[in-house]
Amino acid sequence: MSSKKPSTSLSGSVGSTPAKGTAPVQNFYTLSLGESASDSKITGRKPKRGSLEAPESPTGRFHKKAKSISDLTAGLAGPANVSAATASRSKDPNRCTKKGKIFVKEGHRANHARGCPDPRCEHQFPLAREAPLNDGGPFVRGQSLDDPYMISDDDERQSAQDEDAPSSEERPTSDNAGSGEDSTPINPNSSSPPEVSQMHRILRKKLKKGLTENDEKGWIYVIYDTQRPHLCKIGKSVDSDKRASQIQRACKTSPEVFNSINVNYYTRAEGLVHAYFSDKRKRIECTKCAKGHCEWFDISPEAAMAGVRKWATFMNQQNPYHIKSRELKSFWSLWLNSPHILNAQDIDADGFRARWDKILEPSSVDYYRVWFNRGRELVLHSFWPVFATLAWTLVFVIVQHPAAFLLMATSVVGACFSMSNDKHYLGFATAKLK
Repeated sequence: MSSKKPSTSLSGSVGSTPAKGTAPVQNFYTLSLGESASDSKITGRKPKRGSLEAPESPTGRFHKKAKSISDLTAGLAGPANVSAATASRSKDPNRCTKKGKIFVKEGHRANHARGCPDPRCEHQFPLAREAPLNDGGPFVRGQSLDDPYMISDDDERQSAQDEDAPSSEERPTSDNAGSGEDSTPINPNSSSPPEVSQMHRILRKKLKKGLTENDEKGWIYVIYDTQRPHLCKIGKSVDSDKRASQIQRACKTSPEVFNSINVNYYTRAEGLVHAYFSDKRKRIECTKCAKGHCEWFDISPEAAMAGVRKWATFMNQQNPYHIKSRELKSFWSLWLNSPHILNAQDIDADGFRARWDKILEPSSVDYYRVWFNRGRELVLHSFWPVFATLAWTLVFVIVQHPAAFLLMATSVVGACFSMSNDKHYLGFATAKLK
């Protein structure tokens, strides 16, 4: 006589007794909310969403995950706590509204960082570089040529019509703007000066670059502030007195025009002077106009005007650019590529300026050396084509054969093409004919 074993069903009611040796199977979704096994149905299957068996998810949805441990614990405690936590997070007035956003333009990031109330805003890290002066006064941080924004082609794009603002190259970067303090002097230890080799390379590159449409005749001025006599501003304008009045209204300072000089291609001349004094250049964070000024230098007005006068004399007397093509003339291009000019090692900033003073005033011996070296290069470059042409010409004169004439003509065409392919050849020939 066979005996039947009692069967255990997982679909029984709450009050049913499981088989011997079998643990009661409880609903996972019910236990996750802290309910007891006696109050849940032991069905053994996943309840359908929306049915009476399915408990409400802590976030209201099965597939949505909790964003943090606090959200999960708040959800386990009850839906009311979830809504309270979400409301407190959304109503936080100091929360950053641009968290995780990447700003394409530096000015937009700086404007957001200056007005964001969140002390942990991820966009405020570049603004914590300033350090107060030892005397307890306002501050400013210096600027070096490591930043490509300092000496860039944007300096050359500002025309006379853009002078309603203090400067086209100014950008806001300080969270002290608009604080009501006086104009801020500099902190000379806030940035290291650029290396001499970098200064030399940037000045050569700027001089060799062709002129732009904004390069015309204008004024280069030197302005000093009576409140900060150790600083002076080197800029360009069609009217230096009007420019000083604009700076006084915008920045609430007391600028005085030390001197100004009329110069050809004044936009290019201003950029060359800035590169010439790049180790003295400082960036001032103005608290009045909420902008950064990059045209101030930690030198005396007399030294600044001496440098301006050197470059103005170079632009007016040497006339290094072609009027029509607006490119650098052949001599100056060859002169700047001379080995003794390319070598800028083992000199300091003062030696760098002394070397450029000699570069701007080449002697007659320098002119002779440049053209002699260039002629020798052309002869060496075209020696074999010219030699082959002369040889085939001699063969044709002796043989008087059509094949010799064809070879001679081919050699002549090849020699002309080889010499004219040099980018400096036509400029060299034109300069020698003048």
